[in-house]
Amino acid sequence: MIIDKKNMVNPFKFPISASKLLPHKRPMLLLDKLVFCSTNFATGVTIIKQNNIFLLSNEVEEIIFIELMAQTYGAFQGYLALKNNLPIPEGFLVGVQDIQIKGQATCGDTLKVEVKHITSFHQFSLVLGKVFKNTKIIACGKIKLWAKN
Repeated sequence: MIIDKKNMVNPFKFPISASKLLPHKRPMLLLDKLVFCSTNFATGVTIIKQNNIFLLSNEVEEIIFIELMAQTYGAFQGYLALKNNLPIPEGFLVGVQDIQIKGQATCGDTLKVEVKHITSFHQFSLVLGKVFKNTKIIACGKIKLWAKN
């Protein structure tokens, strides 16, 4: 059998669709793609679409920023699991700390979400998250997540 490596798809090449890294389904799948990962840092991107469940009139509810941080971290964990031939982990957002909302997002906006793993204790992780609209931080804070082993 001859393998044509030139035409093979690398499942770990960025950007990666968030739907391949998260157990979420629409309408709760809010993150579009993961665009970067390192050992403790990841970046995701999404475009606010007309059918977004958090869109009221033309602006999104602020709670979406926290969920986007959680989904970006979940996609990061999904990426690490797939690279290690493990199943995508399920997890839950269990707390928030020092959340600051500094701006708003509207339909059509592209948001960049950065997450940095701070520490873990058993199945719990503490993560620093930032949401950007263009180059401006519109939300930031720490989130606490639980992941199933």
